[in-house]
Amino acid sequence: MDCFVWGARNASDRVDVDLIDAAAIPDVTITQKIAIRKAWWLASIDIAKRTEAKKAPPSAETNMPISRDDAITLHGLFMKRHEIRLGSVRLLSDQIQGRLLREYGAIPKTFQALLPEKLVFRDSLVAPVGTQLNWWNGEAPSKTEIFIESISDTIDLWTRIRALCNTLSFISIQDPDWFPFGESDAFADKLLVWMNKKYNGKRPALQYFIQAYISTFSHFCEEMRDNNTSMSVLVKNESFYRSFWTNPEGVASSSQMALPPVMSPPPLPKSGNGSQPDISSDMGRELARMRSMNDKLHARLDKQSNNGNRNGNFGGKGGGKGGGFGKGGGDNRNDRGEKRKFDDRRANLKGNGERRTGTDDRDGAAHKRR
Repeated sequence: MDCFVWGARNASDRVDVDLIDAAAIPDVTITQKIAIRKAWWLASIDIAKRTEAKKAPPSAETNMPISRDDAITLHGLFMKRHEIRLGSVRLLSDQIQGRLLREYGAIPKTFQALLPEKLVFRDSLVAPVGTQLNWWNGEAPSKTEIFIESISDTIDLWTRIRALCNTLSFISIQDPDWFPFGESDAFADKLLVWMNKKYNGKRPALQYFIQAYISTFSHFCEEMRDNNTSMSVLVKNESFYRSFWTNPEGVASSSQMALPPVMSPPPLPKSGNGSQPDISSDMGRELARMRSMNDKLHARLDKQSNNGNRNGNFGGKGGGKGGGFGKGGGDNRNDRGEKRKFDDRRANLKGNGERRTGTDDRDGAAHKRR
């Protein structure tokens, strides 16, 4: 059809010259010429519509809810295949269902990652935070409401991720091999195990798992857009996205399943007695001061004991010679015996001095008489 239109250089006044005359068909009637002109006109209108549709914003970016007919058809197929009906905590809102369904049905697929705050449940009571205007070719502008609900904790985040996975299985139920419902639940359970692991005795913060979700599903949407990869293949390639969920401290990960963190035993007690707990710094200083006082007291007692032994020895000798109180000339020192010995020695020196003085006087008198 494009070649037929551009054969006349996309101009109606060139149809007779460039198409009818150039074909050189003999005996062409006026009715046949009119039919050729009309065919060219219909083909040119179709090309014009397709050209304008490419210039318009893609419908996948709108927030239009899923239509009632599409919802009934998908629920019927899901019930027929799995014999269950997904509840409100397993499906996202009608707006997100409609967006995912349009992105899934586009050729090529036009998936865009959703922020976790926009993962609103189907029957959520959150109030809209704004409106979005939609322009369709040949139609009046329409508006849709925008819903955003903040993440309260880790379990809330995981519940919304599970609802997103189940919604992807729901909108692709016509091709169940693209993302089977069993694989969506298994993938959600795997994330729950990773989100409950503890590292050094505590779980990572909520912001870490929010970033892990954004990194994981941004990769998924990019692969589905560019390489037309199915969601089933993406979730099986665990080695790519596992490090986003199990590497909170920046440790290099391997291609195998992440092992739980190894819990190291507590450090040994630093006190002298290994069975006693560690003491505080203030109590340690007080114990050290008491030990120092105790050592000084023992040193003083030892010194006094040594001095007593030496005094007893001298006292025993003095008692034996000078009449001290040493028992049996024993080894115990006595200060009175030492004092008596000193007095006796001083008396002897005094007597010797007096005798020498008398002798000198007599010698002087004899010399004077001579």
